[in-house]
Amino acid sequence: MDGGSHLVATQPLWLPIWLGWMGTLMLFTLLSALQGADGLWFLFGGSILGGLGMYAWLTGYVHRSPAELVIEGEIAHIRTIWQVCHKRDGIPLLVTGFSLKNEHQFHVNLGQEVVEINQKHWPDYTHLVQALRRASALGSEPLWV
Repeated sequence: MDGGSHLVATQPLWLPIWLGWMGTLMLFTLLSALQGADGLWFLFGGSILGGLGMYAWLTGYVHRSPAELVIEGEIAHIRTIWQVCHKRDGIPLLVTGFSLKNEHQFHVNLGQEVVEINQKHWPDYTHLVQALRRASALGSEPLWV
């Protein structure tokens, strides 16, 4: 993740979130117009609800989305966008195996958790697959599903 900030990491979400916020504002303004009421309070309420929804969505996204996978021997640390930006460590998990869905996507088993890795989100995808193959506690080739 270049730049090391939440804004850079969430750039792909800006348009859908902005459209959702504007949609909320338009809905509240339309309700106001249909009821014949003053639109200012509906616009104000819609902007607050839309802003809170946008903040909640972005906060959840940066706390859940993996941004970095650190592999040390058979142990992997998955760090989310928030953990990378705040220089926090991820939870150490044992790499127990992984399965390839196709050449652009695979699942990795980290402890009891299964994480889906997609090539478009990881710049050095082939290096990541090789590192996970070496770190796999099973020491076997990945399973093709």
